[in-house]
Amino acid sequence: MKCLLGTFQPYSGASSCSDAEPGHYVDSNGSASQTDCPPTTYNPATGSDDRDDCIDVEPGHYSAEWGTAEHLECAPGTYQPNSGQMSCIDADSGHFVSSSGAISQSACPAGTYNPSEASGSAADCTPADLGHYVGNQASSTQTPCSPGTYQDSPGQLSCIDAAPGHYVSVVGLDHQTPAPLDTYATGTASTSTEGCPENYITLQEGADSQDDCFIDSDGDRIHDMADSDDDNDGVVDGTDMCPLGMMGWSSSPGSDNDADGCKDTEEDADDDNDGFPDDGDALPLNPAEHLDNDGDGLGDIEDPDDDNDGLTDADEAIADTDPKDTDTDDDGFGDAVDAFPKDPTEWADTDGDGYGDNGDAFPSDASKHLEEDLFGKYGFVIAILGSILVFGLGGWMVMRRKGDATVTEAAEHTHSVETTTQPAYEPEPEPETNTGQFLEELEADLSRPTAPPHAKMNEQGQLVWVDDAGTVYAQNPDGSMVTFNVSTGLWEPLE
Repeated sequence: MKCLLGTFQPYSGASSCSDAEPGHYVDSNGSASQTDCPPTTYNPATGSDDRDDCIDVEPGHYSAEWGTAEHLECAPGTYQPNSGQMSCIDADSGHFVSSSGAISQSACPAGTYNPSEASGSAADCTPADLGHYVGNQASSTQTPCSPGTYQDSPGQLSCIDAAPGHYVSVVGLDHQTPAPLDTYATGTASTSTEGCPENYITLQEGADSQDDCFIDSDGDRIHDMADSDDDNDGVVDGTDMCPLGMMGWSSSPGSDNDADGCKDTEEDADDDNDGFPDDGDALPLNPAEHLDNDGDGLGDIEDPDDDNDGLTDADEAIADTDPKDTDTDDDGFGDAVDAFPKDPTEWADTDGDGYGDNGDAFPSDASKHLEEDLFGKYGFVIAILGSILVFGLGGWMVMRRKGDATVTEAAEHTHSVETTTQPAYEPEPEPETNTGQFLEELEADLSRPTAPPHAKMNEQGQLVWVDDAGTVYAQNPDGSMVTFNVSTGLWEPLE
């Protein structure tokens, strides 16, 4: 007898047939074997007589073997959304499957990430680290915070912008940094700071505006509005003539003679503060003096002899000479040795008669100083010479007339007259006068310049005048004369 559908008998002579086992079926009569349900199916029943009795595995399950009586659940970490599958699908990164037989995977929530596949627990979703964030669910990675932002808590969906006065310069930081002293950061999400202008400071970290920068001229970290000595030179601003002057020095007698807060060598134009600039002050470190006429280191106020010529200023005041000029009359003889310090033509008075030697006709005789004039000196000689000329001229005229008469008389007589010869009279010779020498001396005296009526007599008794040609003459009391040589600046005798 043949085995019916759903049964089979592999042996001959058997008295019965066996039902098809679970996971199998027999779809023909007299079958010696059963047929396995294929993978992706299962059959929990016995005696199945049709292929359709092999059921496709349900979602969340799988069947990988032939002749499977039961389908298998997908293990945690895997899932299967479809039926009739031979295997399950591993959970993707950023996901997890925490139960068996899952038909889907679960996404890691935002703020967490999972770099692994086939994760079987929600614990596999790792919170974002500090300095990072996960903005979306199902993330397999975390994202570092960008410059200008930070995150100080784990598992965050975003980063925090740096607050005003702070900055974040690199990625992935879990903190913001306050702007250091003397810098500031404006607005939010700053990646760097801006420095205060030169010589400006901030009073604390975290400044968020340039308005937080205050000037500190001397760099002592006390801003000028609160600093009593803005340039830190040791002179308070109230008395400091250079309150914002040079830095890096301290006022002392050696560096600031007048203690006015201005450094003598580089910024003080009046080191003794006497009102006279140093470049015109002979004593720039003496507030009581600024003139030193003779350059002896004593100011003219203190110096009893301003020109250092040996005469005190008081002596020169009495003499009415210039106390600041060693040679008032510029004649080459200093006031101290010049007997006539105000007369450029005289400087000595040998006989002490009050008349300078140059104009004194008798410089060694105090009883007289003037020589007699030309007429007084030569008057007698001139008179004799005049008489000789007059008588000589008269005699010559008489003799000429007498000769003319004799010739006329002789011409009137035609006979000769014998005359008695008279012995000749020879007068005694008179002393010979050197008329030529006399005339030369007279001519020389007459050609010499003579003092005009407007000539003025100086203290030494000299008559001084200037002729029309601009030549200066001086007639000494002894009658000798000198003239002033402009090219040499000296008086020279007039030959």
